[in-house]
Amino acid sequence: SRRFRLSRTAVALSDAVAGSVAEADQRCIRVGVLGVPNAGKSQLVNTLVGSHVSAVSPKTNTTRGETLGAVTRGETQVVFVDLPGIVGPEHYRNNKHAAKVTSAWAAAASCDALLFIVDAHRQATRPDPRVEILLGAAKENLERLRYTEASGLAIPESVLVLNKVDLFDAGDKDRVKGVARALANLHPFAQLYPISAKLGKGVKRVLDHFAAAAPVRPWALDPSKTTDKSAIDRAIEVVRECVYKRLHKELPYNVVPLHDSWENFRNGSVKIEQTLVVDSVNVKQIVVGRRGSTIGQIGIRARTILEEMFGKRVHLVLHVKVRKKNKGGGARRVPGETDDRY
Repeated sequence: SRRFRLSRTAVALSDAVAGSVAEADQRCIRVGVLGVPNAGKSQLVNTLVGSHVSAVSPKTNTTRGETLGAVTRGETQVVFVDLPGIVGPEHYRNNKHAAKVTSAWAAAASCDALLFIVDAHRQATRPDPRVEILLGAAKENLERLRYTEASGLAIPESVLVLNKVDLFDAGDKDRVKGVARALANLHPFAQLYPISAKLGKGVKRVLDHFAAAAPVRPWALDPSKTTDKSAIDRAIEVVRECVYKRLHKELPYNVVPLHDSWENFRNGSVKIEQTLVVDSVNVKQIVVGRRGSTIGQIGIRARTILEEMFGKRVHLVLHVKVRKKNKGGGARRVPGETDDRY
């Protein structure tokens, strides 16, 4: 069986001013982050990057599309591609979900390296069969997408990350090893790292691993940026995350935050207005809460994150609107429809 050893060497990433690096000396690697829903992909990317770039919540499939998170130190830039949760065809909810998974596999195949993340604690206590299906089918899927048989292109080097090891008791190391042994031969992994994305435990070794493998190549993003998303998009992600965290037990995926306005003030603060579009009056009542208590809690949490993210005072105004139905039975948003402001 394949044996794993934990890396004991770390590549010291320089804190030199990134802008001083000539393009000919720049190194860049694109790393796809894959896993089944709720494995901790987005939390890991946020921790690695040191910034809030992806929405994180207990609700599965919080990540809806590709999100880039970049770390630039010295001459090296590591770009992590946070991909939607991957499941097999038997778990597709609809055609849109199937297309999202297919797109995630295609994006993964185009990366320089791959990071497969598994919720080790869940796998040890109540094994998720989707994990073994994902890892067991990965090599075939990647070879098909890279036309390996015809082109000779090898699949990207892969690393297995066992997340949430902080949930194990001190004497449960054998259970972590058991998970590693069970998954070791399902895919040709180059290395394994036990980590806690939430606490940041072990994540530096993961970053060091990919930094050491970065080829000479111009950076994908400006070194001052940690993501390809605009400030508006990041604000929407934060509000969406806070909605899911507060209401993940009450609501399905039918609350959509939309950007309304962004206003900068002379004192350095910013006013952000967004509209939460819902499907029905009943859903609106849940989102608003008694006397606005629920939407108020969502706004407070979101504003705190946004102020830390942007380093300035944020005035966050949230509206709640019911999506109107068109004649065909579908839903549409109509400007000017009745809403509440919080």
